[in-house]
Amino acid sequence: MVNEYSVSRTSVKEALRKLVEAGIAELVPHRGVMVRKISLSELADYYTVMARLESLAIRFVAENHDSKMIEELQEILEQDKQAVSAGNYVQHRKKLLEFRHKIAEFSGNGPLCEIIKRIHTITSINSRPFEYAMQSAIENHSIMLNAIINSDADLAEATMENAIKGGLEFLRNNIVNSNNQ
Repeated sequence: MVNEYSVSRTSVKEALRKLVEAGIAELVPHRGVMVRKISLSELADYYTVMARLESLAIRFVAENHDSKMIEELQEILEQDKQAVSAGNYVQHRKKLLEFRHKIAEFSGNGPLCEIIKRIHTITSINSRPFEYAMQSAIENHSIMLNAIINSDADLAEATMENAIKGGLEFLRNNIVNSNNQ
């Protein structure tokens, strides 16, 4: 890898150390650095925290937004709709996270944004993809965007929290069902 990407061993070791420090990877004796697998219970804990933090972020955005923010969110949502129409799960997942990261950024709260992005990284790596949940995400993001446009912080917050909790229920049901097969 060092020769292939023209990076030093020190750079690779530092990058791996940062992944371990961030909780994304773990050092496994006699095997090296591996992506950290988390239990469904721990994943549920992350989703619970994520629901509260992202609900707070979207409340801030709904209460204090401008036309530039709206335009950026509309563009991301439109690109996501196109990805869903094309059946492109990878692009959908990218746009879904971009939409949620923009909301975190637009909240104007740096630490809140940083924590949300870190939780997204951990949950994205440890969540299984389910392509048939794409339309639900589009519908929820459309409701959230309209709530922001209308400065309806209560609706924006409730929709975000319900969407994330619904995502957790979806994961619980599908992980349990796939483990029973």
